[in-house]
Amino acid sequence: MALLDKQHAESASNWEGRYILLLWLSSIILIPFSLNTIYSESTNGGIIAKLLAISDTYLNNPGKSSEAAGLLVARVLTRPDYSSSELNAFFDRGLETLAVSKDPFLVSGILMAFSAIYKRGKREELLRNSSQLWNRLKECNLGNSNSVVHRKLFFKLSQRIGLVFLKPVIASWRYQRGSRSLKSNLGKAPVIATPEISQEEEDFDEIPEEVEDIIGVLLSGLRDKDTVVRWSSAKGIGRVTSRLPKEFGDEVIGSVLGCFEIGESDSSWHGGCLATAELARRGLLLPQRLDEVIPLLLKALQFDERRGAHSVGSHVRDAACYVAWAFGRAYHPSVMQPYVQSIACNLMVVALLDRELPIRRAAAAAFQENVGRQGNFPHGIDIVTAADYFSLSNRNEAFTTVLTSVARFDEYRMPLIDHLVDVKIQHWDKSIRELSGKSLGCILSTDTEKYVFTNALPKLIRGTTSTDLNLRHGSIMAIAEILRASADLNLKLEIQLENEISQIIPTIERERLYRGKGGEWIRFAACNLIHGVAYAKIPLTTPAPTVQDVPTDPKKIPKIPTKQKATGVIYQESIDENICHPNEDVQLEAVTALRKFTENCYSHPPKKAAFDLVDRYILKLENDHNPASRRGFGLALGNFPADFYSQKLQKVVELLLFSTTIETNPHHRDAEARRNAIIGLSQLTKTVKIGENGLNLELSKKILNGMLESMRDFSVDNRGDVGSWVREASMKAIVPLVQQLVQVGGEFWTEEDCTSVIQGLLQQSMEKIDRIREISGKSLHDLLYSDPEIPKIPHRAELEKIFPRDSTGPWSNSNAMFPQLIQLIHLKEFREPILLGLVPSLGGVTSSLVLDSTDNVLSEFLETADIKMRHVIAGKLVEIYAKFHTLDRVTVPMLKVFSHLLSHGIFDQLQFPEYEWSMELLNAVKEHIKGTKDIVKIMSSIYVFCWLLLFQEPTRTASLKTLLSFLGNRYPKVRKLTAEEFYARILTDGELINVNGKIKVDNDAVISILSEHVWYFQLEFNLKFIEFVFKFQVEIFNLFRIVQNCPTK
Repeated sequence: MALLDKQHAESASNWEGRYILLLWLSSIILIPFSLNTIYSESTNGGIIAKLLAISDTYLNNPGKSSEAAGLLVARVLTRPDYSSSELNAFFDRGLETLAVSKDPFLVSGILMAFSAIYKRGKREELLRNSSQLWNRLKECNLGNSNSVVHRKLFFKLSQRIGLVFLKPVIASWRYQRGSRSLKSNLGKAPVIATPEISQEEEDFDEIPEEVEDIIGVLLSGLRDKDTVVRWSSAKGIGRVTSRLPKEFGDEVIGSVLGCFEIGESDSSWHGGCLATAELARRGLLLPQRLDEVIPLLLKALQFDERRGAHSVGSHVRDAACYVAWAFGRAYHPSVMQPYVQSIACNLMVVALLDRELPIRRAAAAAFQENVGRQGNFPHGIDIVTAADYFSLSNRNEAFTTVLTSVARFDEYRMPLIDHLVDVKIQHWDKSIRELSGKSLGCILSTDTEKYVFTNALPKLIRGTTSTDLNLRHGSIMAIAEILRASADLNLKLEIQLENEISQIIPTIERERLYRGKGGEWIRFAACNLIHGVAYAKIPLTTPAPTVQDVPTDPKKIPKIPTKQKATGVIYQESIDENICHPNEDVQLEAVTALRKFTENCYSHPPKKAAFDLVDRYILKLENDHNPASRRGFGLALGNFPADFYSQKLQKVVELLLFSTTIETNPHHRDAEARRNAIIGLSQLTKTVKIGENGLNLELSKKILNGMLESMRDFSVDNRGDVGSWVREASMKAIVPLVQQLVQVGGEFWTEEDCTSVIQGLLQQSMEKIDRIREISGKSLHDLLYSDPEIPKIPHRAELEKIFPRDSTGPWSNSNAMFPQLIQLIHLKEFREPILLGLVPSLGGVTSSLVLDSTDNVLSEFLETADIKMRHVIAGKLVEIYAKFHTLDRVTVPMLKVFSHLLSHGIFDQLQFPEYEWSMELLNAVKEHIKGTKDIVKIMSSIYVFCWLLLFQEPTRTASLKTLLSFLGNRYPKVRKLTAEEFYARILTDGELINVNGKIKVDNDAVISILSEHVWYFQLEFNLKFIEFVFKFQVEIFNLFRIVQNCPTK
C-alpha cells in the first residue's frame, strides 16, 4: 500500500508495476484471519477504508489497473469478516455514479467491480438487494451504450445477477451422455449405451420475475453487433438455463432458436449458434429438439450473405462449426445416428470449399471431433488423415488435391458436386469461381456414376445465359474445365450435351454478353471455353432439327437465313476479337485458345482457310498501329501449328523480328508489343523447329541476332524501365533457342554466336533490377549444364566456378554475385559486358545496390589490381563512355563512377605523360557536355573535373579552364556547385595541386574569391552578367598564372 501511495495513477509510465501491486494486494487480503493483524493503523477507518480508497483511485484508470482495482474491491467487500452494510453502500455509490457519470473508464471499472462481487460474494447477502440493484441498473440503459466494453460488462453482470436469483443447483432434466470412451467409439463393435435422461424434477422455488427480465436482456444480447457481447450473452444463457425448470428451460431454447428465423441478421445467426453450442455443451438441448435444430445448423454452415462487392457470414459459419463440435461431444452416437450423414457431408463441404482458411480449419476440427467422439462418421479416419490442419491451409490444394481424395467416397461426392454447382460457381469472388471449375474437373476422375454429366453439366449450360454475371462467368469456366478433364480421362459426352456446349459461344455472341460490366470476365471465360471445346474435340457442326422440333403449322416454321455463319467461323471471329482486346489476360487466353483451336478444329494439311487466317494476322500486325492489336497479333502469329507457316514462314519471321525493334515513331512505341513479339517468335521456333526443313540457317541467324538485340532494349517511359520486360522475354527465349541450334550443329552454332550469347547474359547479370539478374543467372546456369552440352562456351571453367552445377541461386543477390562476377573483368571477352552492366547499376533505386556495385566491388577489385590492369580498366571505361555518349543511361552513371574512383585515388598512378588516360577522359567528358542544357550531366561532370585538378599538366590546366567556365554558366546550381567543389579541392588538396602544377599558387587568395561571393544568384544572362563573372575568372587565372583570352566572352 505504501508503494501504491507513491505511484501516480494517471501516469502512463510504470502501469505494469501498479497493475501487479494491485493484484498482489488483492491476493494478500485473502488471508483467513483478521486484516488488523498485518495492518494495525486504526485511523480513518482502518485498513478496509484504506484499501477501498486505493481501489477508488484506480477504478477510472484507462489501463489494466482498473481491472485489478475491481478485483481488489470485490475481494475486500466479500470477506467473511466484513459488514454487508459497506457492500450495500458501495452498490449505492456505484449505481449513482453509473447514472450520472460520463467518464467511460470509471463506468467500466464500476461494472467490473460489480461483476467480480457477484462472482465471489455469498448468495444470501447478494440476494437481499439484487432486485433493487437490477431495477436501478436497467435504468442506466447500458445495454444500448455505444461502448462495446460497457455492453459486454452489462451482459456479464446481468447473467451473474440472474444466477444469484436462482438456486445453485444443476437441473436434473439435462441430457447426460454417460460413458465417453474413444475405444468403444472407434472399436469394431462399439458399445451402444442408452442415453440417460433423468425424469426426476427438482423442487424449484417460484422463479422471480427479474429472472425472466434478465433472460430477455441476454436474448437481446445475442443480436448485438459486436462479437464479444454476443459471446458473453451466449455463455450467460447457458449458465442461467442450467438452473431453470425444464418447462422454463425449453422456452429459453425456443427463444434462442428464434434467432434463426427468416429476416434475422448475420449477428442474430451468430449469437444463436453460440448460444445453441453452449446449451448443447451443458446438456440443456434435449435430443427431442435435434429434429428442429439440425436443419438450422446445416443452414448456418452455408450462411453467406452478399453485401455489395463482398459478403458476410464467415463468423456464422465459424460458430456453426462450434455447434457441430459441441454436438459431437454432447450426445451419444445412437442419438446422432439419424443426422450423421447430413452433418458429415456439410462439414466436409465447408472444410474443403470454404473461402476462408480459419473456417476450413474449424470445420475440419469439428469433423475430427465427431469422428473421435461419435465413431460413426463414414470413412472418418481416412478423411481426417487427408484433410488435416496443414493440407487445408492452401486454398488451391484444398479445392483440388484434398477434394479429390475425399470425393473417392460415395457418401461425400454428390454433396460436394451439388455445392460446387449450386453455390460456389456463382460465388462473388472471381478466384473462387475459377477454383470451383477446377474442382469439378478434378472430381470427374472419381465420378463413377457420371453425376457431373447427368446433373451438373445441364445446370451449368443453363447458367451460361443467366442474367447473373457471377453465375454466367462461373458456369462457362466450369464447363471448360470439365471438358478438358473429360478429354484427359477419355470420357465421351452425349451428343445432345456436345451440341448444347458447342452453341454456347454463338449464343454469347448473339446476345452480346461481352458488353457491360464484367465483359472482360466473360471474354476470358469464352476463350477458356473455346480452348476446352477444341481440347475435347467437340464437333462444331450445327445439328439438323429432329421431327419433334419442326412445328406442324407451316406458318410457325422459322425462316432460315440464306447466309448463316458456321459455328467454327463464329469461334474464330470471337478469338480474333479477343486477341486485340486491351486486357492482357484476355489476350493471353485468346492466344491459348487459338493454338488449340487451330490444331484440332482446322483440317491438316491446312487448306485455304488456314492460309487466309495467317495472311489476315500478318496484315493486322503490319498495318494496325493500335497497341493492343500489335500486342495480340504479335503473340498470336507465333502460335499456329507448324504446317500453317508453309507458305509464309519467312514473312512471319521477318515481321516478328521487325516488331521486336524499337519503333522509330515515338507515338507508336510499345514495350508490351515488343515483348509479345519475342514470346511469339520463341513459340514459333519451338513449333517449326530449326533445320533445313524448317527454319533455315539465314532465318535462324536472324532470330538469334534479334534476341540478342532485344537484350539491349533499355527503353524507358513514365512507367519506368519498360525495356526490362523485353529483356526478360529475350533471356527466357534464348535458352531453348540455343539448345535447338546446338542440336542442329554446324554453321547454325558458331563460336562467335556462343560468345555473343554469354556476353549478353553476363551484362544482364550485373544489371540493377533483381528480377533481371535472377533470370540471367538462371539462363547462364541452364546453358552451362544443358543436356546435351552446349559447346564453344568461352572460359567455361571460370563460369562454372561462379555458377556451380548444384547451385540454385538466388542469382538476384547482389551481395553474393557481384564480387564473383567482377573477377571476370580479367577476361578480355567479358570485360565490356561486365562494365556495361555494372556502371548503370550505380543509378539503382536502392542505396544497398549502389554500395554493392561501387564501394564494395569495383573499388576493392581495382585496389588489389596492378597498374597495368588499372590502366586497361580505365581505358575501357573511357572507351565505353565515348562509345555510348548518346545514352544517358550509361553516361550519367559513368560520370559518377569516374568521380567515385578518382576520389578513392584508384587512378592516381596513371599520370601524364606516361599515361594519357587523364586527358582522354577530360576530352571525352568535355565533348559529351559540349552545348548540352542537361543540368544533371553538367553537375555530374563537375566532380570529375575537380578531381582531375590533382593530375599533372596539361590535365590540370585544362580542368581548371573548364571549371572556371562553369562559374559563368547560366544555371545558378551549376555555378554554386562549381564554386563549392573547387573550394573543397583547394582547401583539402591545394598543396598537391601546386606540386602537380609545378607553380606555387596562393591558395588563400583563391579560397577568398570562391567563398566571398554569392554564386547562387539569379541574374539576367546579358553583357553585365558576363563582365561580372569575367572579373573573377581573370583573378583566378592570374593566381594560377594561366594565360587565357577572355574565357567567357
